Amino acid sequence: MTVLTQEMKVVYAGIIQKFYDGALRAAPEDITPEAADIVDQMLNAVKECSKAYLAADAVFSVFYGKTPLTGEWIWTKLGKDALGMVGKWRDVLYNNRRYRSCVVAVALRWRSPLQIVLLGI
Repeated sequence: MTVLTQEMKVVYAGIIQKFYDGALRAAPEDITPEAADIVDQMLNAVKECSKAYLAADAVFSVFYGKTPLTGEWIWTKLGKDALGMVGKWRDVLYNNRRYRSCVVAVALRWRSPLQIVLLGI
């Protein structure tokens, strides 16, 4: 991973807030390369779980290419719209009963490791 810019840290912190609905607090200054790596793994796990559902949806097709999802890649592709698009993608998945389990399972799987890294333990 390249050096995390302040803008990328804002995106990563926002993704964490969106995934955990504020139950796991993350500010941009809490985002380390390790935290970013965990978020990248979370994004890719949701992508793989939900691929069959949204791959054909043009609005979110940017998330379903062959390139692994990373906060850096999302920021590069979407710029200032990055956080909004990730949030909308998560909301569409979460609000669909069939695919809510993708978001919930990934959030559950990564909560403790992410919280430990964010706390600097």
